[in-house]
Amino acid sequence: MGVDCGFDIYPPLERTRANQEQYELFLREVLDTYRPQDGDDAEQGGGDSVVRVNAESARSYIEFEVGEHPHFLRFSSKISGSSLAGPYIRGVYKIAKQRLGDRVYFWHEMHESGPHIGHSGCYNWAEIHAARKKIGKYEHEAEEWEREETKMQDEVQQGDDGTDRMADVPASRDELYTIKPITGKGLGFVAASKISKGTRILLEMPLFKTPDSAEDIGSAEITVLREVRSLTKDQQRAFFALQNTKGRKCSPILGIAITNMLPLGASNNGGLFLEASRINHSC
Repeated sequence: MGVDCGFDIYPPLERTRANQEQYELFLREVLDTYRPQDGDDAEQGGGDSVVRVNAESARSYIEFEVGEHPHFLRFSSKISGSSLAGPYIRGVYKIAKQRLGDRVYFWHEMHESGPHIGHSGCYNWAEIHAARKKIGKYEHEAEEWEREETKMQDEVQQGDDGTDRMADVPASRDELYTIKPITGKGLGFVAASKISKGTRILLEMPLFKTPDSAEDIGSAEITVLREVRSLTKDQQRAFFALQNTKGRKCSPILGIAITNMLPLGASNNGGLFLEASRINHSC
């Protein structure tokens, strides 16, 4: 028997890119604070480490090997008796408060301390278990997305003769420029002749458009995947040849879109342009 103590995030963080980046910084600081920094054993959560990271997860699942092994979603544990979890709960709470702000509420089973906080925190345990099921659904959907993207990439990368055609990119337009490899920068625009001031170099229709204001990651992925599915095989091949600077922060297909999407005037829409995406810039 014991007394439960922990902290909750209320209301839940929306699934936006900004929130995802902040949460990743929060997890990284937790690891930097509580995991030994020297040696391979520390990297795997071994040795004297108090935290364990699930090596099979790309989502930085962290579990503390104290008390009732507090972990995320709800970070809590019994803290009375022989439990050593109390200081870790308060320490991680401070990091969460700094990174995630006023949504973070500390709670203690022995007292209520705010309008959103009951004896068992901001959520009852039925809500916590429902959230765990929802995360399982997201993980299943992410696996489906990955299979779909892999299948699509395999289809567009291979021609009828089995050769790789990913490198088939238009080389020139009206002899003004060429698109060719630039050392350390991938493919880029290079002037093919002297271009007079005021000359229109490029007039291009977007391959597709997306709402630039769509912050929800899931909705953005659905929109981009739908648009890419509607393209011809040659267009899909050119799309997958574009750069993706987002790594594992989102799916590859969304990463390519975010990296290369350009604003369309004063509207909230963005457009993806196959050739304009090859213009190297420093912004």
